[in-house]
Amino acid sequence: MALVSRLCLLGLLAGAALSGCAGDSGPVEMRVGLDPAAGDFGTVEVWGLPPSLRHALARLEPQDPGWPAALSVRAVTTDERVPPLAGKYGVAKKGCLRFSPRFPPEGPLSYRIRFDPAALARLAGRPTVKDTVLQWRLELPGLAPPAPATAVSSIHPSADVVPANVLRWYVEFSAPMREGEAATRVHLLDAQGRELRGAFLTVQQELWDPDRRRITLLFDMGRVKRGIRTRIESGPVLRPGGSYALMIDAGWRDARGAPLVRGVVHRFRTGPEDHAAVDPGRWSLHAPAIGSRAPLEVDFGQPLDHALAERLVAVQGPGGAILPGKATLGADDRRWRFAPDSPWLAGRYRLRVHPALEDLAGNRVGHAFDADLDKGELAGVEKVGATLEFVPTGERGGGGVSE
Repeated sequence: MALVSRLCLLGLLAGAALSGCAGDSGPVEMRVGLDPAAGDFGTVEVWGLPPSLRHALARLEPQDPGWPAALSVRAVTTDERVPPLAGKYGVAKKGCLRFSPRFPPEGPLSYRIRFDPAALARLAGRPTVKDTVLQWRLELPGLAPPAPATAVSSIHPSADVVPANVLRWYVEFSAPMREGEAATRVHLLDAQGRELRGAFLTVQQELWDPDRRRITLLFDMGRVKRGIRTRIESGPVLRPGGSYALMIDAGWRDARGAPLVRGVVHRFRTGPEDHAAVDPGRWSLHAPAIGSRAPLEVDFGQPLDHALAERLVAVQGPGGAILPGKATLGADDRRWRFAPDSPWLAGRYRLRVHPALEDLAGNRVGHAFDADLDKGELAGVEKVGATLEFVPTGERGGGGVSE
């Protein structure tokens, strides 16, 4: 049941910017119906805009970065850096400018709605004059806390032992999560259970995937890369031969506002640091049989970056096109399997490796993360990537691999 009745905040805007660009000085009406219980989380609508202005705005993309300057909804907090609500903008068929939040607004909380007619005219590419910025404050009541249903589905690297200079972690969830909580919900602990503060890189915008189901946690690179002053003064984040734990608090809330079903503690040990470039020439390819849809298996010989390995390795068919199919990672991201949508045919296939593929320590194809130029180590990022050839078994020359 909706807890927020539909509001109409009426304002006869002076509208100098709007009338100046359209020749129409009618009143403009703001209608607000933010509702975390609604299926679309409600809307903020601006009615009475001149037709020519609406037509110009309708040509803009829903995610155009200029929209929030003209119309924004922002939680009122003591932190002025809080970004406006993310969402979709557009001109509805019934003739209003509409903002729909992507995730439910929180309550109980105050929100400030800001409308800038001059910025809206500029966004539409119309000449503008100075105009009054209008703001409203909306008190949004809270909803009853929903029952916990979201869980941590995986953490990568998943291996028991990782290089001591591991660069990043991925935490994946079963449903979309709320932004802005990672700094207080993720903890790195040593063997005695003490929290190692300052281990993770502080970022203003958390590194979520588009669905907000996977967050990337970066260690402070100044303490990972050799020769950097931060590492010299504070020491590395992790040391070889140590035992550590990555702890995720159960209190981390999902997009609905519910806490996680349970907290998670991921324990791992550290081995020697890894400063070698990724070398696809050392991989092992296990070619499938002609006529089958058995997967191609590739053994990396070491764990690679989970998110990058999922999307930066592909199979090219004899005709040159990238093959459709499903790729999966296994063995703690040491093994890549590709099952094609169609059976393997006779011919020569290529495994295409993008140059941005990285291992756990950030080393790329042909490029060490912290190459030492004074020692003549390879430093330039490989721009070509790598290609490994194979032919399905059952054909003469089958199983051959070459760079």
